[in-house]
Amino acid sequence: MAQVGYEERWREVDQAFESHLPLPQEMTHFLLVDDVITTGATLSACASALLKKKPLKLSIVSLACRL
Repeated sequence: MAQVGYEERWREVDQAFESHLPLPQEMTHFLLVDDVITTGATLSACASALLKKKPLKLSIVSLACRL
């Protein structure tokens, strides 16, 4: 099974996430949770959508990652 590279995966998830809810003014830190980080493209796309709303401190937690 061929593995998908970052660039190809990024094209798949680019613009896949949007934040429709207003973020409260006091919300300055956001935790993104992903079960497995493979290329990181999904987290990057999600982070980009959140950061378009307002400047935030983003933290990430994952159960596993591909090395």
